[in-house]
Amino acid sequence: MNKKNIIITLILSVIIITFYINKAFCIEKNISPSSIKHEILTNITLQQSVKKLGDKWAQKRAILLQQIQQLKDQDIWLKYQIKLYKAYINEENQTIAELKRRQKILEQINIKLEPYLDQVVNRLANFIKNDMPFLHQERITRLKFLKQSLVNYKIGLGEKLRRVLQALEVEAKYGMEIQTTEDEISLNGQKIDGYILRLGRLDMFFISLDRQIAAKYNKKLNKWVKISDQYIDDIEQTIEISQKKRAAQIVDLPIGRLTK
Repeated sequence: MNKKNIIITLILSVIIITFYINKAFCIEKNISPSSIKHEILTNITLQQSVKKLGDKWAQKRAILLQQIQQLKDQDIWLKYQIKLYKAYINEENQTIAELKRRQKILEQINIKLEPYLDQVVNRLANFIKNDMPFLHQERITRLKFLKQSLVNYKIGLGEKLRRVLQALEVEAKYGMEIQTTEDEISLNGQKIDGYILRLGRLDMFFISLDRQIAAKYNKKLNKWVKISDQYIDDIEQTIEISQKKRAAQIVDLPIGRLTK
């Protein structure tokens, strides 16, 4: 038997006991049964009304308790969110401060970078002028493009820097490659067609188309000078190696020796 049934049983028992007590009292006091019945019904109605009011209050109390708990949970969540947003704001403030610091550094760099790039291009122009004569047109065209870029206000400083670095990278790679080109040289005042073999920036060699003349570029004299015919085969073999027509092998070339 559950709690509700027990309560109902107790109420009915009280009503029955009250009925018999009132009956005995009425007999003694000469009260009519109809009066007793009316009083009992009135009491029952009153108890039912009280019970309904109690049930409504219990429901309302449960709702209020639930709302209170929801408000407590919401309060906890809001406090956590405030703490979280404070951490976010603090982190963002630190990020902003760091960005401002970097911006100041970049402004200082920008002030110095643009004239520095101009100096680098000028030094590159002097370097190309005094370097071995290879890919002359390509290098001069690139140099002209750089100078035009530096004076073009529509090009950002970052792009100018990229173009200068790219040019320096290309020039650096020239020193690490073996290249063969067909061209003409001036040897003792005579124009001769043939093949130019460039070993990075270490040395440059030449053999004529008829394989009869061998020459080497003299850096000190800044001109081509004839070398012994004994190097023709080695120069030709090195050219074939650079063109991947022959497997790599040891060759005998007069590197570092100047022939007048």
